[in-house]
Amino acid sequence: MSMKNLFILFALFLTCDLSYGQVNSQNKSEVVNDPRYIEFKKRHDDLVNKQSSKTTVSNYYGYEETLRSYLINESIPASVPKAESSASKEAYVKQLNSWLTNNKQFLKPEHQNSLIKE
Repeated sequence: MSMKNLFILFALFLTCDLSYGQVNSQNKSEVVNDPRYIEFKKRHDDLVNKQSSKTTVSNYYGYEETLRSYLINESIPASVPKAESSASKEAYVKQLNSWLTNNKQFLKPEHQNSLIKE
């Protein structure tokens, strides 16, 4: 193949590639503005958000609100055991109650003798 033929082939390829890129970007723009696509995307995003909120795992087996209501500043100190430190929920509740018993200085007066119940 001569250099002239290679140049013509290259120019043809470049022209086709640029023209395909323009058509492709126009199609994407049309799809993104299509009301059906917008509705589909909204439903998809809502579904993903629901699923991700359901899979959020509690560091305290769901006892955060109870703990906050027991604590003076209503913020959980770093020394409170986390759920990952126990093998089961029952073991965690025992560990948490032991912490509450040994750390009464963090508790509101009305909860000085309160324990977590399963």
